[in-house]
Amino acid sequence: MTFPKRLAFKRHLKSQKHLKSFVEEVEVTCEDCGEVFVTKSLLIKHRAENHAVKRYACTICGIQYDYKSQFIIHQRAHTGEKPFECEQCGRKFGHKCSLLVHQRRHVKGKTVSCSKCDHRFDTKSQLARHEKIHDHEKPIMCRLCGKRFAHKSHFMKHKWAFHHEEI
Repeated sequence: MTFPKRLAFKRHLKSQKHLKSFVEEVEVTCEDCGEVFVTKSLLIKHRAENHAVKRYACTICGIQYDYKSQFIIHQRAHTGEKPFECEQCGRKFGHKCSLLVHQRRHVKGKTVSCSKCDHRFDTKSQLARHEKIHDHEKPIMCRLCGKRFAHKSHFMKHKWAFHHEEI
């Protein structure tokens, strides 16, 4: 195994796997679960990650958080609260980042287009996903309408939405 930097190598050597061969055997046991560690610092890290009491607990599903901000965002999943509203169309969102992604649609419009079929998209990532249709040797084609799909899941959604009565 090679390491790009000396510090990475030192960290690797200090890991629990190699430590026993470099120092005298010193075992420290976790009082909560009985797991054994070769250094006190590894035990401290383990206890912080696995046994620390979280300060904010959801009374609905029991999930716990260290930070109030994380907890508040989680609560929206249960309450349906959507405090972030688009000023242009009035659509509401539970997360600020979702609003920001949505707002790009108002500003940019469909600015990127497929060079093979002239479909237009809001983002380059949407275009890249679409272009997979053209990249596959055998894309999935709907026999009823001729539309092509790069992914079977997209085809199945299409089939159910538009042709479930015809099948």
